Amino acid sequence: MRAKSNKVFNGDNHSQAKNPSENKKWKDMNRNDQIKFIIILILRIIGLLALLYLFVCSLDLMSSAFRLIGGKITGKVFAEGAILSNPIAGLMIGLLATVLVQSSSTSTSIIVSMVSSSILPVKRAIPIIMGANIGTSVTNTLVALTQSGKREEFSLAFAGATVHDMFNWLSVLVLLPIEIASNMLYHLTNSITKSINLKRNPNSNPEFLTVITKPLTERIVLLDKKAIESIALGNASANISLLKRYCSYKNESDNGTFNKVPDQYCPFLFAKVNWADWLSFAM
Repeated sequence: MRAKSNKVFNGDNHSQAKNPSENKKWKDMNRNDQIKFIIILILRIIGLLALLYLFVCSLDLMSSAFRLIGGKITGKVFAEGAILSNPIAGLMIGLLATVLVQSSSTSTSIIVSMVSSSILPVKRAIPIIMGANIGTSVTNTLVALTQSGKREEFSLAFAGATVHDMFNWLSVLVLLPIEIASNMLYHLTNSITKSINLKRNPNSNPEFLTVITKPLTERIVLLDKKAIESIALGNASANISLLKRYCSYKNESDNGTFNKVPDQYCPFLFAKVNWADWLSFAM
């Protein structure tokens, strides 16, 4: 019994001697242990930031992939949907469109472009924007469902995921009936825009996380942002690709007329591959 306890004791001493800096306070460490501790801490911070960066990049790539497969369908729904006169139907279309492309900014940009082109009235666009706001909170619920195998973690994850969902749903439940009854949001925004001297600036495009993710994501896939809007506005054929394959063009004369000819491919992975959009989405 004593030999066994000595063996356990010696094993504990061996494990403590293996990592002495982990069980010591800073003031009890010698210079070598302090340097080792600082180096390990810096490496852990760098690793954490690298994993966080890759996670954000993966979200951006997932959003681009869903735009490839669902962007054309989304544009057609908005352009050909006569049912949008019903606010509840508009709410559901905005929700489903955002779930399809996994990006509320994509569906919102389509709606804004249609409103600015007088294809969709502002009053009908308001419920769709509300639906897009609800649709963007579906992703966290799907992530919470991945923890369904562990009861305790699933309960915590699902409870946390529904906080954002409930905020969006309660906002819609309060504001949508008021908007249907009185058009409050329409008249309020109309008064605000008329009181402010707004100037159009097509080059303004505020970017936050995309500034640091673009150097990596744009080397993998690059979307033509104007293609989805053109399909929604009816200015492009259904066979147009959403991938931005060419970044520069040149003018060539043909019998006195100048034609725009592609000059240089964009520097990303699928630029020179003539695959269909759905196949690029699968990759």
